[in-house]
Amino acid sequence: MSDYETMGELFANMEEDVMALTLWRRVLKCVERLLASLCEVLGYSIGEIEQLIVTDTEMRKNFEIIAKALEDRQQEEHVVANTF
Repeated sequence: MSDYETMGELFANMEEDVMALTLWRRVLKCVERLLASLCEVLGYSIGEIEQLIVTDTEMRKNFEIIAKALEDRQQEEHVVANTF
């Protein structure tokens, strides 16, 4: 395989990562708006919703799984960024 093909593959992979990150940020923004709307409709503040999450064991475990996945993804991106 030539250097050109290797670089081409590298940039294609980077483009996919950038697209995934952009999509993820858009999804998070939608979740943020949904949460704010939900709080408004239910009459809860964000702090009260956080407290509900913390006191509900099953919900807390689900959020810990999500947080771990996000952390792992961020570490992967950091490793990729530092290889260049």
